[in-house]
Amino acid sequence: MKILTVATAILVMVLTLTGCVVRNPRVAQEPKNIQPAEDIEPNSPPKTPEYVVYLYFGDSQAMGFNIEERTIDADTPERLIEELINGPAFEQNKQTIPDGTKLIDIKVEDNIAFVNFSKEMTDNHWGGSAGESMTIGSIVNTLALNEGTGIEKVQILIEGEKIETLAGHIDISIPLEPAR
Repeated sequence: MKILTVATAILVMVLTLTGCVVRNPRVAQEPKNIQPAEDIEPNSPPKTPEYVVYLYFGDSQAMGFNIEERTIDADTPERLIEELINGPAFEQNKQTIPDGTKLIDIKVEDNIAFVNFSKEMTDNHWGGSAGESMTIGSIVNTLALNEGTGIEKVQILIEGEKIETLAGHIDISIPLEPAR
């Protein structure tokens, strides 16, 4: 019994002296996007934080979505939509936002994103129910399914106005939820 007590005391001292810490990864995670002091050069500008986000682009048959992971400098709703407008990085992913479309602004109220696009969204849209579905789904899924946005629904606006459809097939006059 005495040997067990001595061994336990030695083990406790060794763990204490070596700084061994047991962490629950769900409770004590290392902060993201913080640079250790030794990696920062004197008189250098701070590094831009990076965020991993997921963009939803149409597949080659317009039957579903391919998710494209990107690392960007901000994970705001505006940056997410700008990345969708920039288009896919991979050939198997298809553009969902019509050429010339510009993001006017985004306002988020009560977990609903009001996404205001220029008229090119409808004027330059290629049409068809599948094409319209891919455009709407890519916007809604990208905004609502990225963690941290707080967005649950998306209301698409054109030049500040609610419209019935983008290309005549899907009702967008109400806020839309992502397809899960």
